[in-house]
Amino acid sequence: MTNKQIEQQIEELIKELQLESEISLKKVKDIIWNEEEGNKEFQYLISIFVEKAPNLEKANEFAQIVSEAWNTLPHKSLGGLSPIEVLRKNKN
Repeated sequence: MTNKQIEQQIEELIKELQLESEISLKKVKDIIWNEEEGNKEFQYLISIFVEKAPNLEKANEFAQIVSEAWNTLPHKSLGGLSPIEVLRKNKN
């Protein structure tokens, strides 16, 4: 999945859950880019979306979208690479 596709999914999720006053795509990207404690920021993002899930199936879907964003979007702590890019780089 491309960064643009991930960003589109996050924007759609924000609208679907009516979270525009709480979080934006820019804020999600900023949290991911500036993460320092990894798990803490990841759990925070998961909680924002999963708390609004009407059922377990939707909660899993929302968590998957956040996980894809986390693994696909760049992190400053990884030298501007995403975790997926780091894995690919280390494979070669």
